[in-house]
Amino acid sequence: MILAFTYLHVCLSFSLVVHKSILDVMLDYNNKLAQLRAGKSSKSKFLIAKFKSEDSLNGWKVRQGTYFQDVIASKYDGGMDAKFEFTETGQAVFSGYVFTRGGYVELSKKLSLPLGSTLDRYGGLVLYLGGNGGSYVIIPEAGPSADTTQSKLYFFRINTKVGFCRVRVPFSSFRPVKPDDPPLDAFLVHTLTIRFEPRRRRPIEGSAGMKQDPRSFKLIFEYIKALHTGQETYFILVSCTGLGVKPNRREQVLKAKRASEDSLRRSGLGYTVIRPGPLMEEPGDQRALIFVDQGNKISQGISCADVADICVKALHDSTTRNKSFNVGNIVTQNFIPSMAALTET
Repeated sequence: MILAFTYLHVCLSFSLVVHKSILDVMLDYNNKLAQLRAGKSSKSKFLIAKFKSEDSLNGWKVRQGTYFQDVIASKYDGGMDAKFEFTETGQAVFSGYVFTRGGYVELSKKLSLPLGSTLDRYGGLVLYLGGNGGSYVIIPEAGPSADTTQSKLYFFRINTKVGFCRVRVPFSSFRPVKPDDPPLDAFLVHTLTIRFEPRRRRPIEGSAGMKQDPRSFKLIFEYIKALHTGQETYFILVSCTGLGVKPNRREQVLKAKRASEDSLRRSGLGYTVIRPGPLMEEPGDQRALIFVDQGNKISQGISCADVADICVKALHDSTTRNKSFNVGNIVTQNFIPSMAALTET
């Protein structure tokens, strides 16, 4: 029994080391390419903001507001406040709380790009953030810079992890606030806003194991860049849901798998995480049921051939980028559902 447990521990540790080694190689390769390009092409990331000193906070404004302007809402005005400061530890921190019903606070800046530089040469945004597990909304404002009354607002919600992570948002993911407005034209983006609005959910567990009020927030900014267009390094990780693993070993297996997933998400590489149910050695029949980040609801096994087929499909389907999902076979339908229904995790 002790030998079996030791063998399992060694295998899991080896698997985690292999995943991290592959990530390191891919990151080194990307860094060398970036040094060669040196910002001379659209394949280089374009620096929008880097928060390395107190001066780097200039131009960023903290604002607050509410979605409800009625008498009833005023009865639930519990107050809200926010600040953006450069701390003694050298971090740019946006923090505060929103106890008001329908309230929000936001951090906004009018972009000042170098002459001749426009965001339409790029494919999206990448933010390096230190979060507390909260949810935020990124809001680009686009329109003629000379007449902001014609500007249109777009939005995309991001979820942060406890700790630092890179968040990638393609421009195609932004949706207009007004449904009748046209898709976002990155060429016309002139203002960028990051908004916090409390959502109804369970208290967040902090790094020290203490519960945090979801109406409070803290977000550390390292940088905001425009992400290059075209092909990029892409990593598909086959993880697991934990089913099919003996109960006395499941927690250890899942811990190693989740560590690999977190390492990949924070690497900045494009990724897709696939968590199959128990693998079965049988012919693939293309009968897969896809759940979005709902590992506890996967009870079906899945053939290895179907997992391989899903991996190949993910390579050619841009809607699976930077997302995680669980898969298992069903026996009532002969199809693989569209991956366009997936949401980012």
